[in-house]
Amino acid sequence: AAEKSAVVDLPDILKRNLVNWTPVVWHGYTTATPLFWHIPLSGGNVVESALAGCLGLLLASGAARDAPETRDDQLTSIVLNDHRYVNVDTSARAGVLRAANLRLIPTVKPDVVATPFFRLAASSLFTSSL
Repeated sequence: AAEKSAVVDLPDILKRNLVNWTPVVWHGYTTATPLFWHIPLSGGNVVESALAGCLGLLLASGAARDAPETRDDQLTSIVLNDHRYVNVDTSARAGVLRAANLRLIPTVKPDVVATPFFRLAASSLFTSSL
């Protein structure tokens, strides 16, 4: 029997605002911010730990969710357990919207944004109007 392939057509806003992560990470691009779609219970915490701990990257993720700085009126880089994070909680819808309202990408410019809310983050954080 012939294998069927599924084609997923992304909405236009995602096509306009997202790029392939591979050339961004491996070819030294510095203008793009990768979006890691962190699917809960799929090993995403290990990936985030490697990005922050092993590679020393600045992450916007849910790791800072309990830090008091996540309630500040401006975004900044904070250090938790020797790892660098932005003071946002992108593991929650409200945190993604807060990050968008405070203009995360042009303000702090994290190395990676990790969130389970792929579509919300792609359409609100990665816009051409920023």
